[in-house]
Amino acid sequence: MEWITFAIAGGILHWLYRRGKRARGPQINLQGPQAAEAPPDPVAAALAAGDLDQLRAVVDLAAAPLEQHLVLSKIIDLAYRERSDGAMRAILLENGRRYLALFPDLFSALKAELGQNVHQIAVFKQMAIALDEDGDSDAAIAVCRTAIEYDMDDGTKTGFAGRINRIQKKTGDTT
Repeated sequence: MEWITFAIAGGILHWLYRRGKRARGPQINLQGPQAAEAPPDPVAAALAAGDLDQLRAVVDLAAAPLEQHLVLSKIIDLAYRERSDGAMRAILLENGRRYLALFPDLFSALKAELGQNVHQIAVFKQMAIALDEDGDSDAAIAVCRTAIEYDMDDGTKTGFAGRINRIQKKTGDTT
């Protein structure tokens, strides 16, 4: 009985699709072939491809705060996944530091664009972990404190405050 419902729904959707296509008629380009093809946006193309080399090539072209956030976040995420490789760790740390330096300027634009999701930016967690793994506990704690300042969520039960406590416990520092 359910298959009949799906068949009828599929038929209706197909009919609506065909009807809409006929109503619009054929699409005619009156401006010539060059006008129909806008030059590709290299930042958007790199983000769509998700290729680390392409993203690194366009990182300086990203002008809008959301573009800067997306490009740098994607670079950091890709490098974070392969952080056991020394070259990838260097890319992660370099771009992570750049992102954290830009973040105060990006925050208001991101908050307007992302709303409540602005508190779920993974860069803070990824940088805290990478810096802690490198033995730079002071820098990792500073990243966590910055995340707390911006009310970020790292997805753990104890949040960045718990991460600070774990780092301090590991290093024997309780300041």
